[in-house]
Amino acid sequence: ATFMAMLAALPLSFLAASNVAPSRLVFRVTRFVMILVRATPELVLAVLFVAALGLGPRTGTLALAVGIFGFSTRLFADTIEEARSGPREGVVSTGASRLQDTASGVAPQVWPALVSQGLYIFDVSLRASTVLGIVGAGGIGFMLSNSMRTLNFEVTGGIILCIFVIVGAIEVVSNWVNRQIT
Repeated sequence: ATFMAMLAALPLSFLAASNVAPSRLVFRVTRFVMILVRATPELVLAVLFVAALGLGPRTGTLALAVGIFGFSTRLFADTIEEARSGPREGVVSTGASRLQDTASGVAPQVWPALVSQGLYIFDVSLRASTVLGIVGAGGIGFMLSNSMRTLNFEVTGGIILCIFVIVGAIEVVSNWVNRQIT
């Protein structure tokens, strides 16, 4: 879900950033779509997808992907808007097109922050997937809910321990990646 969301969010975040959007209209329309998506919580999306598609991991994946898409698009767009104008002006002064300006003047500045934020979003989506599974959207949350309902505390403890280990591993990998790209 996180990968799907970020694949869609990355290009749209450039359209939702006022400093690199091709026009004011594109900027405003993209921001409006982003606000609509962000206004709907993942739990509501999960309930809607469960009603439309039934129970299961596909439902949870789609609900989480849509929710994470709105969050990551906003986060990425805000980061892109913080790009310094100096490098961009240098690229534009050489006669670069708008796309070349974005690729050479903006992307190298924001790439480390986008990678770091992507790892953070992965951490957030892992925890959100647990909650979505509890409402019937599949995944580890569904297994956690079932083990608690059947009073199988050994399995419940094992699942919670696995969640802690995975979140810890993400933190270690995130710190390592951040050191490599900065």
